Amino acid sequence: PSFNIGIVTDGPYAFKPDLVSIFKREVRRMAEGEFDVKFPDNMVLEADSTPGGVNRHIDALLNNGETDLVLALGTVASTEALKRIDLNKPVVAPFVYDAELQKAPRGEVGSGVNNLFYLNLGTPIDQELIQFRKLVPFKRLALLLDERDILGVLGLEKLSRSLAFEH
Repeated sequence: PSFNIGIVTDGPYAFKPDLVSIFKREVRRMAEGEFDVKFPDNMVLEADSTPGGVNRHIDALLNNGETDLVLALGTVASTEALKRIDLNKPVVAPFVYDAELQKAPRGEVGSGVNNLFYLNLGTPIDQELIQFRKLVPFKRLALLLDERDILGVLGLEKLSRSLAFEH
């Protein structure tokens, strides 16, 4: 069997320009011997670093009859994928920061949303700061966040302000 995989990125990634190629390579490795996976150029879409731009691209891939699976590469793309409850094809969101903060859907098994698979990137940020403070007692801490993430990840700006006040 052959499958066309569509990719949506938040926008350009100066810190990791080869992110898309890494994912393509790893997906091909996982599928090797079982499936033929393709990443058609017209299905690898770079958004404009806004939730609206990301959603337009996700919609385009979901509405494209040739797309078999959508990979939401980026924190904004993953966040926007979490908000969808009616998916007509599988969507993978591998960059979910703090699923609890984002009120990510959760079922008994998986997301509980048909065709939505996401990866929670780990411990809630608040818990990470508490653990860090135990290792390095600090009086001041600066958090450097990408503006794209602050604007595109649900609750991140509010959490940042709360963490600054609390810690």
